[in-house]
Amino acid sequence: MTILTEKKSVAENYIKALKLEKKENGWYVSKDGKINLTYAAGHLYTLYEPEDYNAKDSDWYQRKLPIKPNPYKYKPIDSKKSTRTDCEKVLKNAVQKNDEIVIATDPDREGEVIARIILRKINADKNNTTRIWCCEGLDENQIVSGLKARKSDREYDYLADMGEYQKKADWLFGINLSTAYSILNNGETYSVGRCQTAVLREIYQREGLIKLHLVQKYYELQVELANGTFAYLQNPQNKKITFKTREEVQKVIDRYKGLKTIRVNDIQEKSEKELPPKLYDLAGVQIDGFKHYNIEVDKVLEIAQKLYNEMGKISYPRTDSVVLSDTDVKQTKDLYIKIKESYKELKNPDEEKINENNKRLFDSKGITGHHGIIPSNVYKNDGTLEWKIYDLIARRFLMSGMGSFEKKNYKVYLDTKIGNEIFVSEGYEIENLGWKEAEVGFEDKSKKNVFEKGYEYEIKGMKILEKETEPPKHYTQGTLIAFMRNPGNSDEEGISLSSIGTEATQASIVKTLFERGYVRNKGKHIEITEKGIRIVEQIMDNPVLEKNTQVITTTQWERLNKEDPVMFLKAIEAVTEKAIEGIKEKMESIIKVRELGDCPYCGGKIVKGKFGYYCTNYKEKACENNINYHVMGNDFTDEIVESFLTEKKTPVMDGVKKDGSNVKFYFAIDENGKFVIRFIENSEKVADCPLCGSEVKETKMVYKCQNKECNFFMWKNTSGITFTREMAGNLIKGERIRTSQTKKDGSKVNVSVRLNDVKNAIEIIY
Repeated sequence: MTILTEKKSVAENYIKALKLEKKENGWYVSKDGKINLTYAAGHLYTLYEPEDYNAKDSDWYQRKLPIKPNPYKYKPIDSKKSTRTDCEKVLKNAVQKNDEIVIATDPDREGEVIARIILRKINADKNNTTRIWCCEGLDENQIVSGLKARKSDREYDYLADMGEYQKKADWLFGINLSTAYSILNNGETYSVGRCQTAVLREIYQREGLIKLHLVQKYYELQVELANGTFAYLQNPQNKKITFKTREEVQKVIDRYKGLKTIRVNDIQEKSEKELPPKLYDLAGVQIDGFKHYNIEVDKVLEIAQKLYNEMGKISYPRTDSVVLSDTDVKQTKDLYIKIKESYKELKNPDEEKINENNKRLFDSKGITGHHGIIPSNVYKNDGTLEWKIYDLIARRFLMSGMGSFEKKNYKVYLDTKIGNEIFVSEGYEIENLGWKEAEVGFEDKSKKNVFEKGYEYEIKGMKILEKETEPPKHYTQGTLIAFMRNPGNSDEEGISLSSIGTEATQASIVKTLFERGYVRNKGKHIEITEKGIRIVEQIMDNPVLEKNTQVITTTQWERLNKEDPVMFLKAIEAVTEKAIEGIKEKMESIIKVRELGDCPYCGGKIVKGKFGYYCTNYKEKACENNINYHVMGNDFTDEIVESFLTEKKTPVMDGVKKDGSNVKFYFAIDENGKFVIRFIENSEKVADCPLCGSEVKETKMVYKCQNKECNFFMWKNTSGITFTREMAGNLIKGERIRTSQTKKDGSKVNVSVRLNDVKNAIEIIY
């Protein structure tokens, strides 16, 4: 068999477990030659860019939208050439020998796509191919048992289809609409994405609610008792302790002025149990990693992958499941005992609770692809970020075998002898700490109930508390991931909403919003930028996109891809076409304004670009006609270029070259239609000739005596020194000047320079 892993770090676990030896770069073999192994480096291929299909499409303004590849093609990723060459050599060897190829890439749809594309590129996708599905930490036992349980890769066709069609749909939607909205914004880059735009809209809407929030004041009447507790006046209208006006509570204070005691009328108690939380999925780890340690969500994923791939400390992290398989009871109990031993400070973990009746832990029906995240080995505290994320996962695992958190809530009702008002005091007492013992950041806010029914308690004072209603909270990276995982309980039809993106892509979606400049961090919360607001409002002005970038619609796309990937791609194609059609007229008017005239060399269009004016055939026909916006201190405008194309030359301009010398120049169109720059020699005298006394003037390459019978001249650039007009004038006059000389190795030295005694060469003094 020949095993293909997703990356080298995973391959190293297989090499160790199967005792393989290196044969060549990226090729490992067992001693008996029956097992070969190679590895990729994540994706080795990526979808074509538009210009790979059509050279003209390298220019956004020339793209004929919508672009719909048929078929979609993949190209090698240049930066991974050496890895790809080594990897494919091993796999081609397997094909030649009709050897079984075992896919051991990450067990999810992304890992499946990575393997399928590599095998397709070497015509091995129809080969004898199987799949190892190994979600736990990659130790020897897991690898060996995983290989024994491998299945035909045909059983995972549905995963490959979901992954590939999602990539195609996102390419189609993103390339076309990003192009369109970048054109609408005069060439500034704006990206639009099926998932990212929906998430950005959610941030936009949340900030809108915050800005529109009308602050309202409300009031509470607080009674401080001599026993150190507080009671609050109950509103008879709604049984809450809040009142809309100060006057309502002021009347009560006035009525009870001088009141010394208050009596306990009733005490209500209710016990409450909180069962241990289920295991972490990826989103849960990201949320708590940000909450407790302020680790950005994409960094949490990176750390979790390292803990799994390189360190073998946790199970596969890219999961949205929070339980284990029903068949995992025995090995889980053994692992639990092992992890418990490394957390001796915890008193409540109980391995006897790790049994088949623990359905919060063991539930095969709740596994969508990979089981919940668990530790796979002991990890000693070294204070690193890796350990902090591991610690969260290990503690959550230990909670599975700990008792419920039990508390007794109490509510005390107090009254006076002279009025009908009711006052309340409430709190809770912990009866069993249970799993809360292992929770990171747990804070005990319990307080003992010191009240007894029928007793009177001394009043220390009364006061009015003035408070304000709070707006909705800004999103943080953690709460945004939580929203993407569970965007709402159900849509208008009562159907449960799918998550936005997958557990593997949600962090990258958040990261993209930051990279695009659509959002920024403000403290711990996320704030939308002006650029983000602009693109959201432009999207919402397009009726097709307004509907199809809503959170509800985006989650429906996710569900459709799972049910029917082909129909999903067709639906995205239809939406993209309609969205482009709605803005095509506006795009075309912007493109037309951008064109300044025909190219005299190849017949293309001279247009405005990011850095200057250029021909649209610069790539297809290698046309080099272009003029930068700024040339030697001169600004070129649309009017100047339009006139140039008509008149075939620009006015003469005064310029300053990089070496500081002054020149006169103009652009012209030569007999072949090419743009050329022409310099006008400076007619002003540099100095009197030291040999004959005639005028020395500047030419393109030298300073030269104008007397045809005189041979005096001086190079403008020689011996690593550039001589300006001023420097040349001083030298010719017999002066010694100081300057710097650039040596062949690029270093610079300070030197003195003068003309020699016979005035036919320069002398350099170090």
